[in-house]
Amino acid sequence: MCVICATVGDARPTRAELQQACQSNPDGFGWGAVVYHDDDKFIITGKSMSPVEAINSYEDLLDSWGQHVQASYFHARIATHGSKTLANCHGFEVGGSNGGSVLVHNGVLPIQIAKGDDRTDSQVFAEEILGNMFGGVPGLHANHAWDVCEAYVENSGSKVVVLTVEDEMPLLILGEGLGHWQTKEVWWSNSSYKQHVYSPSTVRYSAQDYDLFDDLINVPCANFDCTERLEYDDELCESCGWCQDCVSHWLDCLCLRIGGEQ
Repeated sequence: MCVICATVGDARPTRAELQQACQSNPDGFGWGAVVYHDDDKFIITGKSMSPVEAINSYEDLLDSWGQHVQASYFHARIATHGSKTLANCHGFEVGGSNGGSVLVHNGVLPIQIAKGDDRTDSQVFAEEILGNMFGGVPGLHANHAWDVCEAYVENSGSKVVVLTVEDEMPLLILGEGLGHWQTKEVWWSNSSYKQHVYSPSTVRYSAQDYDLFDDLINVPCANFDCTERLEYDDELCESCGWCQDCVSHWLDCLCLRIGGEQ
């Protein structure tokens, strides 16, 4: 599934939210920011397989540059394509940008990865589709290019965040409506940064009762923003559309995509 936090200016998520995001998406981490100094803008990025190092480094970056930060991202990965290595942590340089644009992705894009190619679908999208086919970030200003690119991303249930110094806007989000703005300056691609707090009413039966009344037990939906209660073995919440196994909306469901059906 992965999760992206994108911020405007020097806004940031809380450390507890970053820790939960890493716990929910533990296969590698990346962070970056667009900063300015003496009328010059540039991008600083980092990657780590350690959640503690990633969070500390991201917070140090924002602390060091303070009000000189124009936008930032933090990405925590669940591996779907590509191995669990530092090289496959996000972000990825957009092809042809010479470091001027960096992309991070949440979801599964309809990209066929050639046998022996250890790149993620996200890296292929950054280098070959957004970079080569669309001409990078400047190419998105061409007639209908943004609409076409966003439709490609959204139709796969994905979200893409781009940090760039090649555009007036340092932060671009494809599939923005599939995520949510927690505040006016902090955007999340999904809710896996939230801790689920169980109320006392959640625990209605003892362990022995589960054997006796399997068909009566109901549990909270895995979507933290949904108030629906489901049978304990339900795979999908019909109210909000979230898969209970991979904890994501059915459009972003890894169970369906990895199984080859939707």
